[in-house]
Amino acid sequence: MIIHELGTNSAKYGSLSTAGGSLEVSWVVERRSGTSLVLDWIERGGPPVGKPPRHGFGLTLIEREVSHGLGGKAKIEFEDGGLRVNLRIPLDSQ
Repeated sequence: MIIHELGTNSAKYGSLSTAGGSLEVSWVVERRSGTSLVLDWIERGGPPVGKPPRHGFGLTLIEREVSHGLGGKAKIEFEDGGLRVNLRIPLDSQ
């Protein structure tokens, strides 16, 4: 659901809604004090991005599912160049 929400919003309002926009998605399994999946979603070249005045359904879904559903952390940044999302999801058994 998280990736679907990000992709849908990118196609409607973000970098994938314009011909010159691009999307970079990368991930790595990080082993520090535990094992985590770290996913970066970086949009570039789309319409100007601004922080929404309120949390809508999509932001609420992403933050809730990552933190409560998966026990991780979501960092969502609305930068001039586009949306940046960093997800950290623990893979170790709790």
